[in-house]
Amino acid sequence: MTNDEMGAWAWALILLSAGITLACLLLGRRLHKLGLTLLILVSVWAAVWLVGDRLQDSDWNNLTGWVDCRTSCDVWDSVGLWFLFGPPVVVVVAVVAATVVAAIDRFRARHRT
Repeated sequence: MTNDEMGAWAWALILLSAGITLACLLLGRRLHKLGLTLLILVSVWAAVWLVGDRLQDSDWNNLTGWVDCRTSCDVWDSVGLWFLFGPPVVVVVAVVAATVVAAIDRFRARHRT
């Protein structure tokens, strides 16, 4: 796998993670527990990021190999890249989405006739 293919796999994992997170936020909104759902999701993603950081620091399965793999990247390199960038990107997307949804709900509640 080349470096470009590895990056594509990492972004695919990030998009899948963001989709699952947004689905959880929508479920939380339908249950009228958006704040609690966001708090739980951010906590889970922070834990995933910390575990990934510890795994990279210990060089488990060469998770830091994505830095210098060039033309000989493997799946673990994509996983290492996802552990570094995935959780922060997903949390930012989730917080922005929850803020937008909360603002829309508040606007609708104020302008009901």
